[in-house]
Amino acid sequence: MKRAVSLVLALVLCFAFAFAVPAAAAEETAPKTAADLLNGLGLFKGAGTDANGAPEYQLERPATRIEALVMLIRLIGREEEALAFTGPNPFNDVPAWADRYAAFAYSEKLATGRTPTTYDASGAAEAKDYLTFVLRALGYDDHSEDPPFTYNDANGFAMKLGLVDHIYGNGEFLRGDAAVASACALKLKKNGSDTTLIQSLVTSGAVTPNAAHNAGFADVTAIPASEEGKKIEIAITEDGTITAEAVHAVLPQAKYLRETVKSRSAAEYMELSGISTEEYLQNVMAFYVHFYTKYSDRFEFPSTVSPFTYEESLWMIKYVCIFDEDGNIIATHLWDTDPCVDGKITFTCTYVDTQALYDKMMERIDASLVNKDSLEVFVDLNDPQDALDGVHHYYPIYIDGQEVTREYRISCFGPGNDASPEEAVIDSQFRIFYDVDVFTLNDLDGNPVIYDAVLSETAMNGYAYGGYWDPEICEFVGERFGVYATEEEIREFKTFVGIYDTAGNLLGYTII
Repeated sequence: MKRAVSLVLALVLCFAFAFAVPAAAAEETAPKTAADLLNGLGLFKGAGTDANGAPEYQLERPATRIEALVMLIRLIGREEEALAFTGPNPFNDVPAWADRYAAFAYSEKLATGRTPTTYDASGAAEAKDYLTFVLRALGYDDHSEDPPFTYNDANGFAMKLGLVDHIYGNGEFLRGDAAVASACALKLKKNGSDTTLIQSLVTSGAVTPNAAHNAGFADVTAIPASEEGKKIEIAITEDGTITAEAVHAVLPQAKYLRETVKSRSAAEYMELSGISTEEYLQNVMAFYVHFYTKYSDRFEFPSTVSPFTYEESLWMIKYVCIFDEDGNIIATHLWDTDPCVDGKITFTCTYVDTQALYDKMMERIDASLVNKDSLEVFVDLNDPQDALDGVHHYYPIYIDGQEVTREYRISCFGPGNDASPEEAVIDSQFRIFYDVDVFTLNDLDGNPVIYDAVLSETAMNGYAYGGYWDPEICEFVGERFGVYATEEEIREFKTFVGIYDTAGNLLGYTII
């Protein structure tokens, strides 16, 4: 029992930031939890698989000396080198699966055998054997002129660093202990460096950035710090298409691609508000990933990005993002700063946690919906008022039985036929707060229908009728307000009609 509790304490103290161990089962799950985490990072492969293909870790038996050596090679990020090594292996007792590891370790002076020709590969690794390897992975050299530790004191030095919490007796150090010590080591900074072991493994490419980030390492992003801001070029086809193959050639961790546009006038407004164009566009992308994809299948490769569109749409800013499998942004292309040249598009490596952005947006949206049902909103579809063009009509808007006045704000947009009322409400607030100025749908003939979603005094004039033109301000000053649409649009498309206060809080809505 004492040993089991020690394992739990070691795991919790070293690694509580990455996962939680349920108290009722802590004694049984601490080594298993550490092993699962290491397995997800590719650092602990297990001793086989069960009938369902799950790894069998065999945590209750001692690790062999060759298993300990393989773990060392993985912890220093050199497994690929070892597997590709072609030099001789001097040890004749190493199993075939570990032959390259042993040959590489001997060549690199990472380990020596019991004799010149035997490694004692199947012998049990004692605590000092394994912990010596872990300490070496952390940059502590026991062969230096003034070594920080010795082989015989490896257990004690590991205690000082927090890798283990007691001295192991002969035969007590099991594979489960090795898993916990290795998991703890990942969080520690390497000797003489500000870089943690997991950061160094990501930088070297031994562990994928996504795997480390998903495992709970907050200091590791899906793009290593050394690549933040790095420029990469992705070739496009003659018709301007970015293919999945072209993206994967330079960003193998890429999973999705999405593009959006922003009018220059709106982008300038965002910058005046203290939010850069790119920050705004990242918010839009985060909303696409975590909200729109719930009822859309358009978030996938390939996507068409035509250089001719860039040249012709000078009033728009085109923004393209490449995402990892979790929907986080790992590369961006902004037309203003990265133009398409010679059939290639330049992307900038970055890392944006879109879930964090989305959560922040949702906090603001939730706060704005406290009084969303305080007004009863009604659009009178039986009383169309003719517009000046003879095609459109104004359909009067009422709140609590009275026609809406200018003290409120109106927003109308088409939420799409797949959106639920709840989704339309959230969608409306996103558009209001993040200045998504138009929402476009196509009518039955394929013609675009644009719905205004700007919450401002100017937007109110878009719904105004029954008034007069004021030449001094060059605006139409309306006495009444209604939904501006054709009969076909009202009949064929769902339209969200929201009533807001001037701060953007939704007070009431209807979907017609």
